[in-house]
Amino acid sequence: MPDAPLRHPLDHLTARPTETPDAVLRSLAEATCAHLLARKGQADALAAAFGIAAGVGTVSRADGVAYWCVAPGRWWAVAETGRAAGIADTVAGKLGGTGYVSDQSQARALIRVTGPRVLDILAKGCSLDLAGFAAEACAQTQIAHISTAIAATDGGFDLLVPSGFAQDFWEWLEASAAEFSTQVKAG
Repeated sequence: MPDAPLRHPLDHLTARPTETPDAVLRSLAEATCAHLLARKGQADALAAAFGIAAGVGTVSRADGVAYWCVAPGRWWAVAETGRAAGIADTVAGKLGGTGYVSDQSQARALIRVTGPRVLDILAKGCSLDLAGFAAEACAQTQIAHISTAIAATDGGFDLLVPSGFAQDFWEWLEASAAEFSTQVKAG
């Protein structure tokens, strides 16, 4: 039986352009991600194998992949493209005996929120002080009561949410942004 085509939970979004938006909401439908977990006592060795930081709350980049260290010995490996191919095989080749990888590309949706009012929008559902986030910082938290990994980018944030809650999260995001001029970019 042939594999079913991959579907993103936010494939149905329609772009909504705005001339000077206060915020831009974008579903990155081609994104792929994997969860990395270091074996006991191997977090530093895993980080060295990938050339990334082991410090909790840091984002490192290597070979087109962003590594969000959200807990001791635990990272999200996130790439903006490659959803059809997945990321686990690429990452697994570097692991050696230092840890484990689990492809989460079907289980997670990546959403990017940028613009001058992004802090006002996210503050409506996030208890973290995002104004204090430096670029390339990350955390695992809850936003609108949904488990979310968040990473600061230039001008905004990338949000990694469970696919099963992606639609609910998106609706909350649009409602939180409703008082502002908002542009939606699909895909």
